[in-house]
Amino acid sequence: LTYLERRDQRLNKGWAYCLPTEAEWEYACRGGTATLYSWGNEIFLKNAAYRESAGKTRLIGQFPSNPWGFFDMHGNVWEWVDDWYGDYSADDQTDPEGALSGTNKVLRGGSWANLGTNLRAAGRHYLPPSTRSPTTGFRLCYKRVQ
Repeated sequence: LTYLERRDQRLNKGWAYCLPTEAEWEYACRGGTATLYSWGNEIFLKNAAYRESAGKTRLIGQFPSNPWGFFDMHGNVWEWVDDWYGDYSADDQTDPEGALSGTNKVLRGGSWANLGTNLRAAGRHYLPPSTRSPTTGFRLCYKRVQ
């Protein structure tokens, strides 16, 4: 929230803070790239908080941002997204929608406790939404709602 939104106790009409969809999260993570990680196809200790590099969570901005200026899309903590976990469609899709229901929600990005291979931009994990863990967190997006 911005200072004014909090002070006035209101959001801009037609806009909301929410969890990103899985597709929105991956789009933001990739930052316009088509590689395994937003910086290329190899994992480097200097690029993210994961088991071999940090072994714990880090403050935001300790590692380089992606090309669009987003920090810590790879590693630090798994990030909850709004989608229920389900198999992907075999068809190519633009902005695909996730499963309509389920028992597990999707997490993206990998965490400080994972191997670097779990941090791929396309990597995904799932847990029941009631799960609390030091390896999970969330990132909000601000978007127009209908």
